[in-house]
Amino acid sequence: MSKCNRWLSIMKVIIFVALERSKRLKVYQVLPPAKTKKKRRKKLLESRRVSVHSTGWEIFSVKEAVAAWIKNNESNLGLSISIRSLDEEPVPRGLARFARGNHSDRQPLLILFVDDNRQSSGNLSYIKGGYQAFLQPNKSISSANIIRSKRGDVTGMLSLVTKNESCARHDLYIDFERIGWAAWIISPKGYNAFQCKGNCYFPLGQNQRPTNHATVQSIAHELGLTQTVKLPCCVPDRLVAISLLYFDEYGNVILKQYDDMVAASCGCH
Repeated sequence: MSKCNRWLSIMKVIIFVALERSKRLKVYQVLPPAKTKKKRRKKLLESRRVSVHSTGWEIFSVKEAVAAWIKNNESNLGLSISIRSLDEEPVPRGLARFARGNHSDRQPLLILFVDDNRQSSGNLSYIKGGYQAFLQPNKSISSANIIRSKRGDVTGMLSLVTKNESCARHDLYIDFERIGWAAWIISPKGYNAFQCKGNCYFPLGQNQRPTNHATVQSIAHELGLTQTVKLPCCVPDRLVAISLLYFDEYGNVILKQYDDMVAASCGCH
């Protein structure tokens, strides 16, 4: 079966970084040099501003690069990661640190989700085989034991997880008149309570603010250990108060703060 018959639905590269300040993190696909030049080129795959004092895993989509490697594994020259200031100035040495070879729990991972039209066997080996070959540029793709799909049309690829589907906070405006509270609430006339929507698929990134339990549950769900294991839920993980000016039962005007009225952030729990 030809390489183009491999149906890859998701490609994620996961990198552990520790930053002391807000910086710009970029992931590039390394390209062969042009015919007239010797220097290798780079293609930007994703750019992200990393939060101040952030430490943890960052997840990037590298589907475009992996698709190119599958078509021609000799083009796999790896990925390039850069960290610069927000104004594109070089970062002083020691300010940002990458994991070294002896940091076994902080090595970069390339996660491949494949669909061969079979039920999940609960075996992680197909995931391991999928990413190990791509961490070794120019190695034979056949050694990865990537599960092949019966479908030969790569245009039918379906991404199971997209940024739009991931757990995130969305607007939810509450109009007090529409819910029947306008008769006793003087001000405000309404407010944005926000709501949490989206999926909590494995792997969970730090931007999804997962609990340890949610991380373990997402892994158990991905491996299909039992049919009863569900995905973690996207819920508010921090709520804040708002102040309401209203009439009490005696007609007095009261200003009171009500707790837990606004979803300030969302996470996978």
